[in-house]
Amino acid sequence: MAWSIVVLIVAELAFVGFLFWLFTDYRVRQERIRAEERERLLARFATGQELSDFLSSPGGEKLFNAQQGLARRGSRKLIAAVVTGMILLFMGIFFFLMGWMGNPAGDRIFVPAWFFTLSGLCVLVCAAISTFLLRRFGLLPRNGDGRGTEQP
Repeated sequence: MAWSIVVLIVAELAFVGFLFWLFTDYRVRQERIRAEERERLLARFATGQELSDFLSSPGGEKLFNAQQGLARRGSRKLIAAVVTGMILLFMGIFFFLMGWMGNPAGDRIFVPAWFFTLSGLCVLVCAAISTFLLRRFGLLPRNGDGRGTEQP
């Protein structure tokens, strides 16, 4: 019986490692494809003046300025974290309400209630800490487009 548990644990860890490898391999391939596209695009320019004109255009800035999209991606990820935290929190509250209103599962219903509630609170706290750190390091603007508060 003990060997079967060990095999199951090792198989589970191997599966998680395989999923991690798939994710990192996908990210590496996507970055390699982007780099090849940029290289092919740069190879099309015959003179330095053409390249300079392209890089100073809005399209060139968007293509080669990775910092520009960081704030927008960071904002989207923070919004997704807050939404996930709220969903988990409300699921936990729902389970608590089911337990207090008399559920046939009895006190066992409070286990998922605590799990969802604490998971939601942890995600919300992590989102708040991430927001603070991203703003502190200047990666997240104080308002939507990174403009100053005096600008419309």
